Amino acid sequence: MSQEEMFNLDSAELTGLLEHAAVTADARAWPKMLTDLIDLLTVHFKRRGFARPDEEARRVVAALAVYFGGRMMYLPRGDRLQKAMRDAEIWAAYTGANVPQLAQHFRMSVPSVYAIIAEQRALRARAAQPSLFPASDQ
Repeated sequence: MSQEEMFNLDSAELTGLLEHAAVTADARAWPKMLTDLIDLLTVHFKRRGFARPDEEARRVVAALAVYFGGRMMYLPRGDRLQKAMRDAEIWAAYTGANVPQLAQHFRMSVPSVYAIIAEQRALRARAAQPSLFPASDQ
């Protein structure tokens, strides 16, 4: 027996109810998450010696909300986070003429550094210029 048959609902009604349930659950969870994020950033900025850590934390959370507000977001942990942060650091340090130095600094091969730079460049290009054909980006 399908869910539609079990609840005597058509597919559109069931989809609407499920979407409403997800939004309702999120609406109850986000205030605590927002408070936790502000508290975490306040401690971080306090340790870094910011004059007004609580104000800076609220500013950063507001900026994140403007950009990410209403979207689901995934943040990796562990090795995946470390690799992503390393790759971002390589991109930030890249000048166009320092690939051998980056390879030595990060204990990687030159081709690996070039691959990371190409990937980071593509990520930033997609962010700056969305595809005309979004379905083909997958």
